[in-house]
Amino acid sequence: MLRVRIFSTEAETWRDAARRLRRVEFVGVAEGGPSSAGVDAEIAVLDGPVDAEPTAIEGLLAGGRHVLIVAPPCLPVEALDRLATQARAAKRRIAFLNPDRMLPSRQLIRSQLGAALGSPELVRIHRRRTHELGETLSPLGVPSGLVGEIEQAMWLVGRPLARVFAVEPRVAEADTPGRCLLVHLAFEVGMATIDYDDRLPAGNFAAGASYRFLSVIGSSGSAQIDDQRNSQLVYLGGAPRGLPVDEGVRHLATLVDDFAAACEEGKEFADGVAAWTDVARAVAAVERSLKTRDVAIPEKA
Repeated sequence: MLRVRIFSTEAETWRDAARRLRRVEFVGVAEGGPSSAGVDAEIAVLDGPVDAEPTAIEGLLAGGRHVLIVAPPCLPVEALDRLATQARAAKRRIAFLNPDRMLPSRQLIRSQLGAALGSPELVRIHRRRTHELGETLSPLGVPSGLVGEIEQAMWLVGRPLARVFAVEPRVAEADTPGRCLLVHLAFEVGMATIDYDDRLPAGNFAAGASYRFLSVIGSSGSAQIDDQRNSQLVYLGGAPRGLPVDEGVRHLATLVDDFAAACEEGKEFADGVAAWTDVARAVAAVERSLKTRDVAIPEKA
């Protein structure tokens, strides 16, 4: 059984998740960044500000560790390719995974695409936060939370991205600090719209609170997730049904166990580096669209 060390600023959350681990021996959680000499486990899981530090990841790979980056932040394509090459040379596994994919509500929707919901036609995402939360920027220049939502939309639609259009309304300096970004993703078939805003004053929510909404309209049904009600609203014809969903922390244990299984069995992890290179190109196209105020086409591999 492989051992795992977690590096995260959310220590209590990961200790709770660790009680549900089945495939690994949990060593502990460290709130500081990793160093290759100080990692007492075969698997290092990076979550938080350290997950976008290529030098830390390179040191872990060189030290013979498998590395799982639980990330919304996204590295540039060149950095991702370099890390993938180093992992192959060291015969180690490296993977980037947006933890939102593993949330029960998202898994439920994904499982119904191609089935009861049909093919995905439109994904709508709203993400709103109070500016006191201090959203970090990804290395590509947009907020990390927006990167995570772009990745989630691409994962749900599951088709090549064709065009991107993004706008950021101009605000006076005296207004509430933060950013409001509107992103439209046009796929070869289907589209997604993302509304990201971290300018909400603290009085609108409890301290440190945020609000997220996701809906998927398929060719034969639709589904909606709304943090406000903490429930999954499913409409498949007839009366809508609200399914309470307790997201909890089990999804974190699941993604670590799945990664450990891939490492033990010598298999390629489903969510390796390749998927994130597509996200990196999409985010770079968002940045170009914001600067030019015009449609941008993601670069091809």
